[in-house]
Amino acid sequence: LLTPNPPMGGAADWDFKTGQNDWTAATSIPPFESAEAQHVPGIGYGIRATGFPCFAFLQSPEVMLLPGRTYRLWCTVATTATTAEAAPQIRLRAFQTTTNMSELLALDSVGDALPSLGSKTYEYTITSQISGPAQTYRFYLDYTFFNPFDEQGAWVYLERVILAEI
Repeated sequence: LLTPNPPMGGAADWDFKTGQNDWTAATSIPPFESAEAQHVPGIGYGIRATGFPCFAFLQSPEVMLLPGRTYRLWCTVATTATTAEAAPQIRLRAFQTTTNMSELLALDSVGDALPSLGSKTYEYTITSQISGPAQTYRFYLDYTFFNPFDEQGAWVYLERVILAEI
């Protein structure tokens, strides 16, 4: 059973091939151009720029992480860009909603990390840094289209995100 707010010490499994799973898309504000988001059954939840430059993101619902516990996050992404060098830049962030602390988890377009015409799973370890009660987090897949050499109209799709305590 999918639950956006997993039980204490639990896990979340968002399979975007079956739905957008309560994640939302947000677009940039002027002077940046807007973005377009879509869910494609069997593919994932995608985002792309409608102009240049653009910053936008896909945002998870809040999840609860226990202090002092370690979690692992797996994120599978794909792009329609024809080469990895032409893919828009993406990054994955964890944002602690109670402290406004943001942790950068991944940066794609550096070093040919994001595959073209295929998907790749990234794996990260997350430790809640604040002692005391459980903390709520959101995860963000940021989409930046700032490089004029990036492929216009290329989509970036989230295929699946899994969060589990280890």
